[in-house]
Order: sequence, then C-alpha cells, then structure tokens
Amino acid sequence: TDLQLRSDQVIEDQCIKMVEILRDVVAGFSEVECENMRNALVKGHRGRTWRSDSTLLRQSREEEFVKSYREAEQEIAKLESHVFPKLKLVLARYRPDWQALDQRETEGASAELPALTALGKAVALDLGEPWWKHWWTRDRNFEGQVAELDGLIRREFYPIVDELAQAARAQLKARQSASLQEANMVFMGLVELLKEQSRARLERISALITGGEAARTPDLQRNRDARTAGLKNQISKMDLLARR
Repeated sequence: TDLQLRSDQVIEDQCIKMVEILRDVVAGFSEVECENMRNALVKGHRGRTWRSDSTLLRQSREEEFVKSYREAEQEIAKLESHVFPKLKLVLARYRPDWQALDQRETEGASAELPALTALGKAVALDLGEPWWKHWWTRDRNFEGQVAELDGLIRREFYPIVDELAQAARAQLKARQSASLQEANMVFMGLVELLKEQSRARLERISALITGGEAARTPDLQRNRDARTAGLKNQISKMDLLARR
C-alpha cells in the first residue's frame, strides 16, 4: 500500500515536471524564432512568406522527454528497491526454494519507452508556401506579427507536450501495476505459508495436550488450573491498562 501511494505521487510529480521542461523547450524555440522575425523586420524584410524550421525543436523535445522519462523510472525504482530486497530476505528465511524475485536482478534497468508518435504530428509550421503567404499578409503591425508567431508556436506544440506526458503517465502506471502485482503475489504467498506453519504448530501442540490428558494426575491438574488462573489475572490487568 505504501509503495502504491508513494509511486502514485512520484508519477504525478514527474509528469508535471516533464510538462514544464518540455514547455520550456517550446518557449525557448519560440523566443529564438520571434527574435529572428523581429531582426528580419528591422532589416526591412519584404518577403511574402515566413518559414520556421521545427526540426531542431522536435529533436530537443525528444531528448528532454527521454531524459525526463528515465528520471521518473529511476525514482520508481528507488521505491521498489526498498520493498523487494526486504521481501527477498523474508522469503529466504521462510521459503529458501522460492526464487520469484531473483529475475528482477537480471532484468534490464530501463524499460521500453512510451510511443513517441506525437512528435511526428504535422503542425502549421510544416505547411507550404501558400499557407505562409496567407499568414504573412494578415493585417498586423510590427509587434503584432511577432506576437502572432509566438502564439502560433505555443498553440501548435503545447498540446503535443501534453500528449507526450499522458503517454509517459500511462507507461509508468503500467510499470507500477506490474510491480504491485508481483509484490502482492509474493506477500500473499508468504502470508499463506506462515498460516500453514501456524496451523501445523497448533496441531502439534493440540496432539501433545491430548496425549498428556490420560496421564495427568490430580496434582498436575491443580497446577495447571493455578497457572491458568494466574494468566487470566494478568490478562485482566492488561485489559484494564489498555482501556486506560
């Protein structure tokens, strides 16, 4: 339960952080493009079109996305590293032949990345000359054109950032679910094992008590009754303390 709660928080925090980082990348690209347009206008640009190459932006977003996703994986792995080794120690103590967790050590440290299909989506910046001519000839002043370009870039790429974060969240949730399922399976198996051992002990104790009944003398019975009375007295005192 603790692993689930803490990993839920890690996933949420890391996805929020991922969105912030990727949006900063988009904002940085927009600043450069707007500055390029501003300089062109200052120099008397009279062209009928404007083009912004988003190739570098796509590469930067992919790099930052992969980095952020791996960081989220590492944070979840840290949480798992507190749980699974402890489970293995308990298993080794009560069930040495159980090797359910051994394969975790041999598996790769990094899982498969989420789908990056959102990065390949076409945006307005990819459109050809006729579209740019229409955009460029709108009735706007100097700063209006720069502000419109900034708004265009953010409107086109922020939704892609959100889509990437959703893909990352889904993939991290799938990993979390698999880890919780594995831990729960081992834990419940261990509980059943301990219950079996407890039942076996109770059966042995019951057999010893039953076997000794026939040979018990009146003196032994009186001693047993005295011990029982003493224990009941102690229990009563503990109940009183618990209520207080």
